[in-house]
Amino acid sequence: MKIFSSVVNSISAFFDKIAGWVFIGLMVLVVLNVILRCAFSAPIKGAFEYVGFYTALAIAFSIAFCAFKDGHIAITFIVEKIFSQKTLKVISVFLNIISAAFFVFTAWELFDYGADMVVRGDLSVTTRTPYYPFIYIIALCFVVLAVVLLYRVTGLIGALKEED
Repeated sequence: MKIFSSVVNSISAFFDKIAGWVFIGLMVLVVLNVILRCAFSAPIKGAFEYVGFYTALAIAFSIAFCAFKDGHIAITFIVEKIFSQKTLKVISVFLNIISAAFFVFTAWELFDYGADMVVRGDLSVTTRTPYYPFIYIIALCFVVLAVVLLYRVTGLIGALKEED
């Protein structure tokens, strides 16, 4: 279990570092575009497309680490008053399994969609950038998110066994 925890933590932390670098690239792009637009009346062609690509990548790369650190917003104050801690853990197990299955299915569909984009040769309008690499990367990030959710399930099940 410790090895699994270490691997999941390492991969999600690595993806989070990539997200940070993507955000830095996004900021440089936006600032440079504004400077070039204002000072030289020569904006970066396709800056809007690149901002969209970078934003999608930054969110996708950061989501698994956020889930690993349990950083997502959870509204539990009503449920905590109704159910016991053990019941809440059981509910969390089922919700995490459903979420992991959803993200595996989503990744599967994104990989399929990316393959369709390759076959069709779809490109962005302004910069003629292919969409499929971004789709594949986002799909991979969803797979990592699913693994993080399954890791959380194993932790919750272990906690439930200790309570019994």
